[in-house]
Amino acid sequence: MDNGIGIAHDASAAADRDDGHLSVALFHQVPRPRQFKEVLRSAWRRSDPPPTVDLRFSSYDCYYHDAQHRPDVFVFDSLYLRHFVHQRYLLPLPETLPRSPEDFQDWALQASMVDGTRYGIPCHGCMTVLLYKADDQALDQDRTRPLTLGELGQIMGVAAPTDPPPPLHGKRLLLDLTGRTTCAGLYLESWMEAHGAHDPYPPQPTTPFDPATLANMQRLRAMAGSAQAGYVDKDRDRLTWFLQGRGRALVGFTELLATVPDPSLLQVRPLPLSDTTTPFQFLYVNLASISSAISPDKRVHALKLLDLMTSTDVMYDSLQPDAPGANPQFIIPVRRSVLGALTAETPGYQAIEELVSGDTGRPCRPFQFGPLSGQRVIRHFGKVLRHDLLPSSYKVGLEPPFEDQEPDFDGHEASEEEKSRPVNLFRRD
Repeated sequence: MDNGIGIAHDASAAADRDDGHLSVALFHQVPRPRQFKEVLRSAWRRSDPPPTVDLRFSSYDCYYHDAQHRPDVFVFDSLYLRHFVHQRYLLPLPETLPRSPEDFQDWALQASMVDGTRYGIPCHGCMTVLLYKADDQALDQDRTRPLTLGELGQIMGVAAPTDPPPPLHGKRLLLDLTGRTTCAGLYLESWMEAHGAHDPYPPQPTTPFDPATLANMQRLRAMAGSAQAGYVDKDRDRLTWFLQGRGRALVGFTELLATVPDPSLLQVRPLPLSDTTTPFQFLYVNLASISSAISPDKRVHALKLLDLMTSTDVMYDSLQPDAPGANPQFIIPVRRSVLGALTAETPGYQAIEELVSGDTGRPCRPFQFGPLSGQRVIRHFGKVLRHDLLPSSYKVGLEPPFEDQEPDFDGHEASEEEKSRPVNLFRRD
């Protein structure tokens, strides 16, 4: 029979041949990962026709591991989509997916395709933003156009490299540069702000650094000070300082709003990474994909799951408040209908709607690495960059060429519980 998503299938025969479950890994750098898991499990059990395989949730972190040993279905940052396609890790999807494509944001669908073939369905998005107090008139000025890095510097001022954290009341930028992938991403996003009108993705990261881009990163670091930017936050120190008034603005993603008592007191706008006024605003998009190594007998089940986990109901239920008085997850929805519903219900989502609608002066575009920029390359590049930005805090044991060396880890991979802590909603090691 036809399952409605373009695959003819004999369900009873497949049930006899598969091992009775699909392995699934969701994205854990979200405020409430358990909510995503519970919503999906419940929807799967209620689906029609009743599923003949169970879901077995497993762990996969695209920032820490390449995808050779990936689950059947997994969610990952589309930063690595072109690399995963280059390595043939992903199963191409039929043209019948996703359903209701007109409901998806254009930038989200763009993030799911390589050379005209779709390899995943968008789940949610995020953007590097400034979080600041809603009554800060200087930072909230003229939201119809983007701030430049120079304008932000005039507001924030410059910290002495040795100024200890936390910053003084209402002073400086709270910024975490301890993550290798975070450093590499900020650098390449800054490069794209200057070149993104002509290049689909940033170049292979190499040294020596581009002088103008490195200078932009140094200017951003100077607004925080080396000691504070290099401070290793284990949980929510920077967020706590910010809520106490120590620091004028905090760099993060919108989902940090889910972890504060009253999000209505805060505002967000895109973080400037250069003085160039580019025609685009870059976002990160998480995709749900199917492993190319999946058993043929499981493919129809995996396609059904992909369709379900990116449906309007599952997306909305995963993002909405999970209890009376709780905050929504404040993750950027990739479906227009979900964003519209959350914006109507939650004032804080109005600012997010502005971010993705182009009301801030620039239409959105997905940010992705090139096909040769896998985790090992990015992490080694980020380590060298971090050493340049925070020379007193870190030592570099490896030198380029990065791709010829074994991975080097600063520490253990965070547990699933640790990945949902406020510090790890932004920091990527």
